[in-house]
Amino acid sequence: KVDVKEKIATLSWKNPTHEVPVGGSLLGEENLLELAKPFAPNGDNAVLAEENGALKMTISTTDAWHQTGVEFDATSFGNVQNVAFKIKGDGVTQIEVMLIQDGLYWWASSAFKPGTDWETHKITTFKHVDWRQDQCPYKTMTGDHVTGVAIEVDNGTAVTDAVFYLDSVMVNGI
Repeated sequence: KVDVKEKIATLSWKNPTHEVPVGGSLLGEENLLELAKPFAPNGDNAVLAEENGALKMTISTTDAWHQTGVEFDATSFGNVQNVAFKIKGDGVTQIEVMLIQDGLYWWASSAFKPGTDWETHKITTFKHVDWRQDQCPYKTMTGDHVTGVAIEVDNGTAVTDAVFYLDSVMVNGI
């Protein structure tokens, strides 16, 4: 199915019981700001804006290891095998990408520092977040029931006005 106006192509295949999405855009350039929800606990600050067609995130934290950033909710994607996105940052501040299962259980990628030029990252491995007290019933990240994606600062020091730009987020299934 192709929606030219929204610039979205949805690929799917049918098995005998139900349709399973095999890939698609979670977020496109046109609606990033509309779908983004900042989260900033502990007196931290996450400001979102649009700049040159990209989502601009300006993040400040009051202390080290405060998970502050942006979250994108969606309906379940079925079986998510990877997340790919275009991002640029300051080359210094470390971030993590999180998958949220069933709206409750959090899984993290390895942390990395986005450079000052646009980069495309594809993440295929997620680990359960030990510091969350969610009593996750899953032993491994299966990709089932993914209901959101979060991108957050994960730095060993407080951060003042760290700026990131996000251009797109894609999820892909089997």
